[in-house]
Amino acid sequence: SVLLMLLRSSHAQSERTALYQQYAQQLLRTGRAYQCFCSAEELAQKRASAAGPEVAYGYDGTCRGLSETERAERVAGGESYAVRLKVPEKYAVDLEDLVYGRFSFSNDNMYDQILLKADGFPTYHLANVVDDHLMRISHVVRGREWLSSTGMHLLLYEALDWPVPQFAHLPLIVRRDGTKLSKRNADSFVSFYRDAGYRPGPLLAFICSVDEYKQGEPSEHLFTSEEVLDKVSMKGTNNVRLSHDELTTFQSHHLRNLLASPSPSRDAIVEDFRVAMRSAVADRTLSDVPDERWSDGYLVEVLKELTLRDEILQKCAEVGTYFILEPVLSEEHFSNPMFSSLSTNHWATLCDSLESVEDWTSANIMACIKTIQKQSKKPLKTVMTAMRLCLMGAESGCGVAPVAALIGKASTLSRLRRYDAQLQFG
Repeated sequence: SVLLMLLRSSHAQSERTALYQQYAQQLLRTGRAYQCFCSAEELAQKRASAAGPEVAYGYDGTCRGLSETERAERVAGGESYAVRLKVPEKYAVDLEDLVYGRFSFSNDNMYDQILLKADGFPTYHLANVVDDHLMRISHVVRGREWLSSTGMHLLLYEALDWPVPQFAHLPLIVRRDGTKLSKRNADSFVSFYRDAGYRPGPLLAFICSVDEYKQGEPSEHLFTSEEVLDKVSMKGTNNVRLSHDELTTFQSHHLRNLLASPSPSRDAIVEDFRVAMRSAVADRTLSDVPDERWSDGYLVEVLKELTLRDEILQKCAEVGTYFILEPVLSEEHFSNPMFSSLSTNHWATLCDSLESVEDWTSANIMACIKTIQKQSKKPLKTVMTAMRLCLMGAESGCGVAPVAALIGKASTLSRLRRYDAQLQFG
């Protein structure tokens, strides 16, 4: 029934201010909280004059000692105030956290925190306790950064005479530099990874097996939802560092495994790639593109090559359009020194030799290129870069021979000879 209530109800804290104010007033009436009339400027000055930046500032209790008469007069005079929790002078409580074990809190490491701000809006400390109680939450599972504040939350449960739920503080998924993911940054949302092209299976597997991955042993297994439930535990206490580069590499590893054999997962990947590729070449004329270049078989082989460079699907489509259409080359491409170091005869000999290759495989194509390269006495890098510019429109990318094998002999020779007149060799 609680789950149904959560699914059917909207719980926006900004729409529940009257509720939080009600419980703040209850705490004032019972003496478990007090009005604080200190302005933001006064508090900033107190913070600035504290012992030093390395010392956390705790409220000095200026308004805690005000008499009831003075409080009433200032409230009646229309002076704005915040509501602060009144921490007992002698207070101690123990917490048995489901992850980190026993923790002890006392007034020595607590101070009178603000519960309700002067604008009438609650802080997290009041809102989370009120919301969890009213929604009958039995287990509070949250990040371990809240562990140090739990003593104050336990005090609030006691002050409101409410039963205390069980607490489990979990280690965090943090960025590579150790900073935590924040809702203020896009990469803390699943939608960020979905829109960036990360697949659900590899993303889930990465999170589930990140420890093995750090040891250089990425899991071969994509977990089902049921397997994830079996794998989840509350035993670990170390934060997980999430690197987008490592996640991309991890996804490429899994994509290559999925592409190896037919499956519904592979079909879904190919369809997504087809859509992304059509979008990437939408500004080009597609009438001359052979139908087989949109086929599942062809796109699978294209993806096998592209994912060797640790790319995600959207990136594969963006950089791999040359598998569908001839690249558009400019004068800037032909000013590359790799071209000027070759002679017209070398280029013509290369094209003629490639045309004579009968079994058009990657291995045979590479053997032919190396033969002509040795005859020309030019560095292999020079020949390969010139070919890559003509075939792919870039100096770096997939291997020249695999690309030539995939796009076919006719397309390869067309691309190499199409610009022959524009290449000012020797």
